[in-house]
Amino acid sequence: MSTLLTSVILTMALLTPNLAKEKQKATEVLAIAPTEIVASDALHAPRTAFATLEEYASQAAVETGIDPVQFRLLIACESQWKEDAAGDQGTSLGLLQFKKPTFAHFIKKYPIAEANMHDSRHQIDLAATMIADGYLHHWKNCSRKIGWSSGI
Repeated sequence: MSTLLTSVILTMALLTPNLAKEKQKATEVLAIAPTEIVASDALHAPRTAFATLEEYASQAAVETGIDPVQFRLLIACESQWKEDAAGDQGTSLGLLQFKKPTFAHFIKKYPIAEANMHDSRHQIDLAATMIADGYLHHWKNCSRKIGWSSGI
């Protein structure tokens, strides 16, 4: 009986590490599977010509004739490139810290299709256009901090 018990214990001891390895492999496969699905879906997602918001901001600046370096510095000062930034007790929102009335007013002056204040690219497009037309004073604190003073 003790030989049988010893055999069972020895067999279990040998199998247990293998079971643990199999369980770990199964867990790894489960962890990888959703990533693979997301990756394959991403192939069909709409693409943008810009990898980052910084690149998008630079291009918007160039297209509107403003200094791209200063524009990126302005955004960094306003929001540290945080799309969900909220300042002035929650009344200034997004990358460029637009207030709702300001965004609404200028979006009428410079129409952007389906403009959304919470869309960082729309904020970038509108701000670049505003600054090119002399409205840099809407960002007077940060523009002064970074030394961008044209038109203030």
